[in-house]
Formats: sequence, structure tokens, C-alpha cells
Amino acid sequence: MGGIASGLGAYAFTILGARVLGQHDYAPVGVLWTLQYLIHTVGLLSLEAYVTRTGRLGRGPWTWIAGLVVGLTTLTAVFAMPLFGSTDPVWPLAAGLIALGFGTHVAARGLSAADERFTVYGILTGSESLLRLAIAVVAMLIAPRAEVLALTLAGGALVSGAWWVLAGHGPRRLFGPRRARSHERKPTRQDEVTSPSADATTAGPSARPVEPATTATPFLASTTLANAIAQVLLAGGPLVTALLGADPAVTSMVFVTTTAARAPLVLLYSGLLARVLPYLQQATHQPSLLWPRIRKVIRYGLVALLPVAGAGFLLGPPLVAIAFGADLRPSSAFAGLTAAAVFLACAALLANQVVIALDRHVSLSPPWLLALGVAAVVMLSGAGGDLAMRAALVTISGLTVAVAGVTTLIVRTVRP
Repeated sequence: MGGIASGLGAYAFTILGARVLGQHDYAPVGVLWTLQYLIHTVGLLSLEAYVTRTGRLGRGPWTWIAGLVVGLTTLTAVFAMPLFGSTDPVWPLAAGLIALGFGTHVAARGLSAADERFTVYGILTGSESLLRLAIAVVAMLIAPRAEVLALTLAGGALVSGAWWVLAGHGPRRLFGPRRARSHERKPTRQDEVTSPSADATTAGPSARPVEPATTATPFLASTTLANAIAQVLLAGGPLVTALLGADPAVTSMVFVTTTAARAPLVLLYSGLLARVLPYLQQATHQPSLLWPRIRKVIRYGLVALLPVAGAGFLLGPPLVAIAFGADLRPSSAFAGLTAAAVFLACAALLANQVVIALDRHVSLSPPWLLALGVAAVVMLSGAGGDLAMRAALVTISGLTVAVAGVTTLIVRTVRP
């Protein structure tokens, strides 16, 4: 429900901005929105996993957030004119606030996931988007300008994130180590629906075993690299067609088809990845049960891949045509491959969580780098014929290698 509220709030924000400002003036806000998405799915998804795993914020996560703030502010200041068509300092300021706001928000979600307080997690997810929308409505009534709307992008994240990070979490939780204690109680239903209080510092999974020490820098570096390559592969279709000089209509078709097919990923980013990580961490302490479960998931995943591709083959073209117009209708083959690629992307991101739970995160980089290399070879080889099919093959080949590589790492780790 939090993910649905978040998606509806984001959709309404886009409509508000485009209607009030017009497509021309809203364009730089759209660029900033894209940067927000990339920061969240590449640089902050790893941070959420780290906080969920360790149950704390320390110097490493705060340094990571500060680095993202400085990096995004500097990047947008240097490239302000090509990105936003303006050198107004409000754009770098808005970008820095996005990194700070969503860094705090993701940290808050990680703390709630570590405590297995997923009702709070859902509230945080939905309230960020709805608060941003409310702030934007007020801002547009007072000063309907693109620069003002840009400053509202981080508003919901700052408010919701700061509330949970600061309320009820003492210095030890925010800045120092936290070790699980056997007497920690599992949150009750009452805990989940009330505001955080002083006892939130002791809420957590029941009898969670002590986890191995996880150092922030290698964890964040390796998982961020994997997330970045995943996003490159997912967005690879439109990039491939554009780089190879395809007709703009082809690039648009590839973009809208890929964007529509990526809808299931919203569920992953809205909480599923964080929801499964505590469960997986507990499962790693039962090796005799973990391997049969993983073997079953692999088997079911292989069986499900063909029906998913078949659904994309049959339903993808008419659905895209209805949603975006007949001119952007993809071929059945392209739609089927795109559906299969998104399924593989979901599988790869979930497999990454298993690797994190197994404390093998430093081993994530090789399979993802190999996947990127294979995708590059496919792009340069000219396989697939027309540029749209080549784009689909680039994406699915890279993600297939990534899933195979990460799955192999898991199997070698847990198989008796």
C-alpha cells in the first residue's frame, strides 16, 4: 500500500508540474527527477541494505550520504547549462537537497526494516511521495516557477526521513555500533501503528543471531557497482538505439516499452528488497534448510521465465499501443524479450539480497562486470538485425549473465 501511494503521488506530482508549468518549463524539473531516480536506485539502495543488515547508522553511512550530496551538487553545478538550460544556483541546491533528503529517508527505511517494523516502512514509503505532493501544491499556488518546484522534490523525503531517524533513535543507534541481544523483543502490532518512542531503540527481530561485522566502505562500493550496472542494463535499450543513430521513433518505442515493462520493479524498490533481507539473514543460520529453498526458487524461476516472455509476446504490443499510441507499438518479439529481461532484472536484484545476507557482498562485482562486458560485445557485434532487436538482445544477454553469475555464487556458497 505504501508503494501504491508512492506511485500515485509521483504520478500526480508529474501531472501538477506539467500542467502548471507547461512541458517546456517542466523539462528541467524532469531532468532533476531522473537524477533523483538514479541516486535512489544506484547510490541509496545499497545504503538501505547496509542499514537493514547492520541495524544502525554509523560514520560510514553518514559519510556516504555526505559524499552523494557533494557529488551531486558539484555535478549539477558544472553541467547546469546542458542539464537544465540555466546556471541558476537553485538547481545544484535542489540536487544537493535531493541527496540529503533521500539519504535520510532511505536510512529511516533501513532502520525500520532492521527492526522488522514494516508497517512503519510502508508509511515512510507512501508519506514521502504524498508529503512532496502537498508541499508542491502549496508552492505552485504561491510561486508557480520551475525553480520553486525543483526545491520541493526533496521535501517529503526530508520530513518523513528526519521524523523516523531523529525520533526515538539515540546516539548509539545513529552513530555507534548496535549488536543484537537475545532478549530483544519482536515488535507488537501496537508498536507498528504508533509513533516511534524511546523504546524503539530496543525493538528488533526476536533473538536475531549476532551478524558478522560488515564494513561500510567495501559493502557500499560493491553493491553500488552492481546496482549501477543493473540500471545501465535496464536502461540500455534506449541508450543503444540512440548511440547507434536509430530513428527517434525507434528510440521512443524502445523507451516506452521498456518503461512500461519495468513496472514490477517498483514493488522491489518500494519495500520488497528490504522486506526479504531480514528473513534471508535469519535463513542463513539454518544451512540445512537454506539450500533446499534456494534450489526450489531456482527451479521455479526457470519454469516461470517462458510464460513471462510469452505474456510479453502476446500482450505487450496491444497494451503499449493502447497506452502510448499505435505509432509506438513494438513488435511481438521485442515485447517478449523485454518482458523476459525485466523478469531477469527482478531475479538478479533479489539474488543480490541473498548474497548480502550470506555476507558475500564483496564477490558481487565480478559477475556484474562480466554482464556489462557481454552486453557491450553484443552491442558491437550487430546481433539481432534491426536496432530495436539489438537493444533487446543487449539488455537480456547482460542480465542473463548477471543472474547466472550471482546464482552460481550463491550455489557455491550454500550447497552442502
